[in-house]
Amino acid sequence: MKSYYRKAVSLFESPQTPNYDVECLKTIEAGLASDPANEDLKALLLEVKEQYDADHLINVQAEEKDRFERMFKWMKDDGAKFDKLKMRYYGPDYRGVHAARDIKKGEIILYVPKQEIITLEMAMESPIGALMAAKNMRHRLLSPKHSFLSCFIMQEKRKPHSYFKEFIDILPKNFTNFPIFYTVEERAWLEGSAMQNVITDKIKDIATDYNTICTEVPEFKQFSLKEYSEMRMMVCSRIFGISINGVKTDGFVAYADMLNHQRPKET
Repeated sequence: MKSYYRKAVSLFESPQTPNYDVECLKTIEAGLASDPANEDLKALLLEVKEQYDADHLINVQAEEKDRFERMFKWMKDDGAKFDKLKMRYYGPDYRGVHAARDIKKGEIILYVPKQEIITLEMAMESPIGALMAAKNMRHRLLSPKHSFLSCFIMQEKRKPHSYFKEFIDILPKNFTNFPIFYTVEERAWLEGSAMQNVITDKIKDIATDYNTICTEVPEFKQFSLKEYSEMRMMVCSRIFGISINGVKTDGFVAYADMLNHQRPKET
């Protein structure tokens, strides 16, 4: 029984081990099958289920966990470091980043090499981004940085061997939680609030930028308004300001863009 307990604890405290959560539960269950009254294993089982939402992990998230494992491997292969962090899955398309262990003041909890960061400059140098930049669209669009970064992601999604494929694969597939995609019935609940006008204005602004780009850069027409709208929402909910070699810019940073996805926030 000590062996079962020690193995389970070791797995429980090693979140970077593949399928550590499932293996931890299997170990506890095997121990309890031999000794159902073992108090140490019963207490550990409760702790594991409380901290990792274990039932969801086993029954729901296999495909999503696989996508994230591929992204983690891609990041590590190019030098990223995040051994102090762990991913916790709450449900379909819903996960959060947690500390894997105690973190001391001043410690680096996440290191992502520059080549893995999608920056605004990178987007402006992409094939269609360069055409947009040549038309001086950075100063003419309502949301220029969101438009350029959306364009970059949409182009990369069409590449069969994009360097950023593993990152793009974990991006949201469902956008119904964004207000601009609310149904008529859902928006009816907002009657009387200023949110109705905010949603309407946002939809118009996105359509205005889309039509402006399509007019100036016909190559952009390969992307639909719906796809562009989805990417705009994904971009504005994930990018943040960064400074590279003293130059301020905006971009995507894999793993870091999932911080604070839990409500209430825990980061």
